[in-house]
Amino acid sequence: MEITQKILDEIYSEIAARNKELAPGSVVHSDSFIKYMASSTGLPKESVKTAIAILIESHKVLSIEIVTSDEKRRIEQIDGYVAADLAVVRNLNSFFKDHLVKAYEFQFHKRAGSAQIVRELFPMIKSLNNTELGQVLNKTIMLHEYERLLEKEWRAYAPEWQEQRLAELSLKYGFHYKPSVPVNIPQQVLDASAAVNLEEPFSNSRIPAKNDIKTERAVDAPQYKEFADKESQYSLQRILNIYGIDFFVKVQFRKYKFSYVRKIIEDKQIVKKKDLLFIREMIFKVKESDKLGRDANLQSCRDEINRLERAVTHAIYFSV
Repeated sequence: MEITQKILDEIYSEIAARNKELAPGSVVHSDSFIKYMASSTGLPKESVKTAIAILIESHKVLSIEIVTSDEKRRIEQIDGYVAADLAVVRNLNSFFKDHLVKAYEFQFHKRAGSAQIVRELFPMIKSLNNTELGQVLNKTIMLHEYERLLEKEWRAYAPEWQEQRLAELSLKYGFHYKPSVPVNIPQQVLDASAAVNLEEPFSNSRIPAKNDIKTERAVDAPQYKEFADKESQYSLQRILNIYGIDFFVKVQFRKYKFSYVRKIIEDKQIVKKKDLLFIREMIFKVKESDKLGRDANLQSCRDEINRLERAVTHAIYFSV
């Protein structure tokens, strides 16, 4: 059984329905949900994962990292799924703020407001991994940021954008999707469904193949070479002071170092709100570039890009 529009609709409807229950389990957990949908649809688990990835890529569903993987403790990553609907996210945000207050009071035997609890517990969030309080904390933080995101970037989550993206993705994944609103699929996307071409522009520059050193540049070759030399010798903060966040991030993105950028954000080496907002904007541009489907290397980095996006959204909550 292959992925179809009916399957996508069924998965999305199930996520949205559970989100509307406003209960501790309203944010769908990937581990149990994927098993449930595999049984319900008859699809292999990997196909269900792909279908969910399509919904996330099309901005129909938002993803929250609830539990971080930890090989030493044999803990597998658990993601949460929420329909990208402002009313749904707003209601969940309100519910989980209250739920956090109750969970905090139960564990520490004292009361505090949700904002105060987040500020207190965030520095120890790694130690709370895979605990009930840690899961509620992650959901509260991310739902708050997603509500703000949907309010500010509403065009990128509007039905027109979602349906356009689903129509484009259906070509790449080999199934037919009939949009519910008029869309205009660029000819480049139609061409990309038949062949892969690594020369697609990304933010006015080509994204290089990993084995193509000649195309690996940010703005001009001399500046990139100078940057590469200094990057291996200087501290990160000195590099940022010399070249600025814009140039630094563009270079890392063109080298596919999304995990590296995520790590330095999680290590709080980039904390200014304007810098984090710039990185989030660049992530949007990367995703827009991936629409054309011509960079196989970029497509293979989707999980890393999504994890980076979640880390940035997380960090913005505490930015200055």
